[in-house]
Amino acid sequence: MLIDDSKVDVFINQKQIEKLAVETDVRTFFSASHAIDYLDKIKNVTELDDVFVPDIILLDINMPTMNGFEFLKSFMVLNEDKRFSTKIYMLSSSTNLIDIQNAKKKSACHGYIIKPLTSFNLENIVFNFKPFLYTYDFLEENISPPHFFNE
Repeated sequence: MLIDDSKVDVFINQKQIEKLAVETDVRTFFSASHAIDYLDKIKNVTELDDVFVPDIILLDINMPTMNGFEFLKSFMVLNEDKRFSTKIYMLSSSTNLIDIQNAKKKSACHGYIIKPLTSFNLENIVFNFKPFLYTYDFLEENISPPHFFNE
């Protein structure tokens, strides 16, 4: 899921994701409040097989109405029962150290990426998430991680 009020950034980021993963379902929201509304509507669905539940959310910080930090706060309340195993990464043009430190303090935030989104950052996100390991979890110890962007 991409959440960013900039249509240009969403377009570029979506193309970057599609370039890395051909069979990826990317949902875009130009408003953090619309994304929270969507997640709130699906949280009570009992059978999630036919519903889009994001594995990863790339979240901009500076947006009107609801910013990225407000989204994180709402997501934590929404996800109190840990129904979603979604990993959230801040994706921002802000190089402000306070923004980076605030993001690191949020338990729902798994990393901070300074725009533009690169294939290197995407590969690290996918490696951190390890969606392939539910099938091949016996190989986890044999996989050496790349250099992580958020360590």
